[in-house]
Amino acid sequence: MIITVGCKTWSNGSQQGLRIYADPIRQLVADLVYPSHNTNHGSLQDFLDDVNAGVQPVRYSRRVFIVKRGMQFPCEATATFALLPPTSVQGYITARQGTWFHDFVSARMDTDIEVDYQPSPDVDVLLLP
Repeated sequence: MIITVGCKTWSNGSQQGLRIYADPIRQLVADLVYPSHNTNHGSLQDFLDDVNAGVQPVRYSRRVFIVKRGMQFPCEATATFALLPPTSVQGYITARQGTWFHDFVSARMDTDIEVDYQPSPDVDVLLLP
């Protein structure tokens, strides 16, 4: 599924990665029907149902391989969907320092890009442009 994400920084600039916006999160609900890797939620929809019920849910997260054409090895990361106060659901994929993925995000800071997010039962794949 093609979604738009932003190359952003957070935690007072100490972390950076891809921010998954609200509309793409709604798009992903239909395809992220697999359990969170911490097994707290059976699907992204289960997580959002808890949010809508007024529950402060544990994050919904998935293992993700980040793939870019021309790169020999994928980067492994975690896609996390969390409720941020007061009621904002946000998604993010942190780029670890020292990886080509971190360099990719740094070079595109504060810009939006289209990516292909492909969920699967065990590990999701994110294809970068």
